[in-house]
Amino acid sequence: MIGKSREDDYTLVYDVWTLVIFERITNRAFEGKTITDWATLAYASILSGNRDMSLSMDEFFREDPSVLNTMVDWLKKQFEISKQLRDEESDDASKKK
Repeated sequence: MIGKSREDDYTLVYDVWTLVIFERITNRAFEGKTITDWATLAYASILSGNRDMSLSMDEFFREDPSVLNTMVDWLKKQFEISKQLRDEESDDASKKK
């Protein structure tokens, strides 16, 4: 749960829009090399899934660290799944040539 009220629940999304939001915030592409990258991607995933949300980045970063850790773990799994799918598609395309 994230937000001013502990009763607030937000949807996490990992999609192209999440990466676009990350790039708008940081002015660069996501690399995943630092905790700042992952934390900012977590914030972007909340914004992506909750477009009418009013949680600032400062408020988000002040949340319970275990919440952020859980979100980053989820995002890393999504990132890995996405990478595996891209690798499989690339392998399939190579085999067809």
